[in-house]
Amino acid sequence: MNPISLHPKVSGEVKKILRDYELVSIELADRFWEEFQDAISAIQQHPSQFHFDPSGRRRYNLKNFPYHILYRILPTQIRITSVKHNRRNPGYGTRRL
Repeated sequence: MNPISLHPKVSGEVKKILRDYELVSIELADRFWEEFQDAISAIQQHPSQFHFDPSGRRRYNLKNFPYHILYRILPTQIRITSVKHNRRNPGYGTRRL
């Protein structure tokens, strides 16, 4: 199982999503965080299982939230390149390494 690494902007993206959900309710933010952690675990355990998006990155869709995770499988790690909304700014984060 390869380790996960995050692009430097990913933590800020996740923090912003959490802040937005906290404005609605702490429980909603907690549910997002749990699902995000489950997604990272699933990606780490079965990185080749998830489909490619038009950018050429693999994509994991969160089940209960309108967000997805883009990532690349590298020889020594799995690189999470962005966490983004399904319908906002389609090109956002697709050029990150």
